[in-house]
Amino acid sequence: LIGPLILIVDELNMLLTKETLATLDVEGSEDPMGAKALAGFIRSRCLGPKDRFFIFSSHVATVGRSIGNYWVNSRSARKVYKVQLPRIE
Repeated sequence: LIGPLILIVDELNMLLTKETLATLDVEGSEDPMGAKALAGFIRSRCLGPKDRFFIFSSHVATVGRSIGNYWVNSRSARKVYKVQLPRIE
């Protein structure tokens, strides 16, 4: 992947479950749940390089401002920008 990239994931909480991570196995991987493979892909392709962004929605409530509050076994201190969507009542 070369150049700017924005990865948008709706309902991240639905992707990061034991059941769904098991389906993300990489053949020959020592990562039986696929979590490391998924996290590694997002980290190396979407968070590391310049002009790369990871946008997600989640139904998991948190008061933290670090991606570690959302991610399975994350120790990252990367900042999360929370955007409140307008409500139509």
